[in-house]
Amino acid sequence: MKYRLLLTAEASRQLLETARCNAEQSGSIDVAVRWYDGFVECLESLRDNPQDCALARENDLFPDDLRELHYGSGNRPTHRAIFHVVGEDVEVVCIRHHAQQDLTLGDL
Repeated sequence: MKYRLLLTAEASRQLLETARCNAEQSGSIDVAVRWYDGFVECLESLRDNPQDCALARENDLFPDDLRELHYGSGNRPTHRAIFHVVGEDVEVVCIRHHAQQDLTLGDL
């Protein structure tokens, strides 16, 4: 079964903002574009088997199962896409750096 991938407005904003920060930090638009494209490709993998991803560490705070997909362009993942599955949809609710504090109910 193929799921439909949806990003909330907040998740889309966070993804673009992170790419913008990557461009500033690296001094290279190309680096930021490769990071962004790689993350989007990684997100696309959720269309096939989103349940294979681990439950997010914040899962117990929310009524739906929250899962997370890890991504990083180097040797280690640096960011998490936090999502839930609703019927045939995979909805990415936010993009967070691993160093950020855990989600709270007020974040969504």
